[in-house]
This record gives sequence, C-alpha cells and structure tokens, in this order.
Amino acid sequence: SEIGAIRSLGTEVLRGGKGGGSGKSYEPKTKEYEKDEVDRYERVNALLSAVGEDLGVIQKEEKRLTGKELLRNLEAQIPLLQKQILLYHEKLKIQKEEAKELREQLQAQYGLAFDTEGFIANYQQIHDQLLDRVNNLISQYNSTSSEDGQKTLEKQITDAKKELDNFNKTYKRYDTLWSKDLKDTQKQIEDITDSIEDLQIEAFNKSVKFIGIS
Repeated sequence: SEIGAIRSLGTEVLRGGKGGGSGKSYEPKTKEYEKDEVDRYERVNALLSAVGEDLGVIQKEEKRLTGKELLRNLEAQIPLLQKQILLYHEKLKIQKEEAKELREQLQAQYGLAFDTEGFIANYQQIHDQLLDRVNNLISQYNSTSSEDGQKTLEKQITDAKKELDNFNKTYKRYDTLWSKDLKDTQKQIEDITDSIEDLQIEAFNKSVKFIGIS
C-alpha cells in the first residue's frame, strides 16, 4: 500500500539508505595549539618610553629658561637620565640572556658553530643542508606514483620547510641581536652617561656663577 511504501522509505532514510552501514567511518581532525611569544622587552621598553616623555617635556622647557630657573631645569634632568641608564642596563641584561638562549638553540638544534667574537661561523653549510633536505623530499614526492606515498612525503616536506623557516627566523634574530641591538643599547648607555656629565658640569658652573653674583 501507499502508506507502507512511505514507512519503508522513512526506515531507509533513518538507516542512511541502502548499503549505508558499509560507508567509511569519520576520521576526526585535530588542530594545533596556538603559539605566541611573550615580549620580554615590553616592561623595560614601556618604562623607557615613559621616562623619555618626561625628559622631553623638561628639555623642551630648557630652551626658554634663564638664570636659576634654568639651573633647576638642568638639575631636574639628571635623575631622569640616571633612570634611563638603569633601564638600559636592564634591557642589556635581557638582550644578553636572549642571545645566550638563541645561541644554545642554534647549536643544539642545528649544529651551528660560533667564532670567538660570538658570530655564526658555518651558516651556509647548515642552511644548505636544510635546503637540500627539502628539495630531496620534493624529488621523492615527484617520483612517487602512489597516493599514500605522496601523502606521507607531503607531511615530511611540510615539516622540513618548517624547520628551514625556523632556522632562518632564529639565526636572523640572533644576528640582529648580536651585531646591532646589543651595540645600540651599549651606545645609548655611553651617550646618556656623557650627557649626565655635561649637565653636571653646566649646572655646577651656573651655580658657581650665581653664588658669585649673590
């Protein structure tokens, strides 16, 4: 009957149709956990920025001051400059710690060597090894005819590329840190130290002048 046919059709739908039980089972996917690096310089850079703003306001006022007001202005700059030096020393310490961590990582993970001055000695050798690994896997992939074989190689190629990318990112950060950032921070400390000495001399001379006038 028509009613029986409808019931039969409903049963088939619930069962997933004819032969539905023999379909491929679902293979659940997975997602990688999110990775994000902490900015180890956030606090010291924020403090340096704040001190720099305060110092900038006082230095801007200096241009229109004379006499004892100028002397007070010069004397007010010195503690802020001294605070800057302390903060740059803190930043220098963090930079040295990061450089040490990167150097140990590059040595342990990739076999990089460093000369007596701390610069990378065998960059091209390690880079070429990592690049050759990627290209060798690609050659195997291109000469493989099976789907499963190519899937396996595709994952290996992705991993090898990630390793090469990580190597490039890590060595570049180390080079920038070692050849530029550390030197920039040391130069800042030297320049601020000179500025403090100049201000102290100028403030002393002006104070002597005012004593003589009074």
